[in-house]
Amino acid sequence: MDKLENVKWFIVEHKYVTIVLIVIVIILLGIGGYFLYQVTEDSKSHSQQSLSLADVTSNKVETDNVEKEESCELMVDIKGEIYHPGLYKLACDSRILDVINLAGGSTENADTSVLNLSKKIEDEMVIIVYSKDQVANFITTKEKEKEVEIACLNQSNMTNGACFTEEDLADANNQSNTSEIGDTPVNNSISLNTATKEELMQLPGIGESKAELIIRYREENGSFQNIEEIKNIKGIGDSIFEKIKANITL
Repeated sequence: MDKLENVKWFIVEHKYVTIVLIVIVIILLGIGGYFLYQVTEDSKSHSQQSLSLADVTSNKVETDNVEKEESCELMVDIKGEIYHPGLYKLACDSRILDVINLAGGSTENADTSVLNLSKKIEDEMVIIVYSKDQVANFITTKEKEKEVEIACLNQSNMTNGACFTEEDLADANNQSNTSEIGDTPVNNSISLNTATKEELMQLPGIGESKAELIIRYREENGSFQNIEEIKNIKGIGDSIFEKIKANITL
């Protein structure tokens, strides 16, 4: 109780000093609270600025990527049986069919059966849409799809980028050890120097036209000296040779 009485006595005797001390404490608390508030607000503002900068950077990167994708264009040259031949600029993911449509479409005299319309375009590609007569001149047998690439390349000195390639025709050529007539399996080796046209046509990938070319070749050049020599005949390349080499002999 003595201590409590002493405190009361001090406050009564020194009330002005006590009031001043209380005011000073309140002022100090106010100042401290103000600075704490400012530090907190500055921290929040800095965080928001950092987030905003990150968003702007992210949006800029995304915008640049979109603009880059949209600016990807290729130039191609289309000729032949289309209404508006010439140079065209298209997006990188465009197909042969897109080019034909952009050029006004193919004419009534066009034959697109030898073209791979789903093929993606390449920069500086040349596309030639052939006429029905042109196609008929280099495709006359049931081996139409198999001879397409060679036929396209032989039309001029210019490569037609829209033609089927060997990869495109792999499935069509995958007729292991079966003939063009009746799909009769080839069980015996066939002599390139003595076989008849009908016997040659039993080889996979060898139709009537190729069989006739083989016979004409040996009549004009003499007997075959080796089986690889058959690749000298127009339309018989490595892909066909690989399919028939096990069934041919001299």
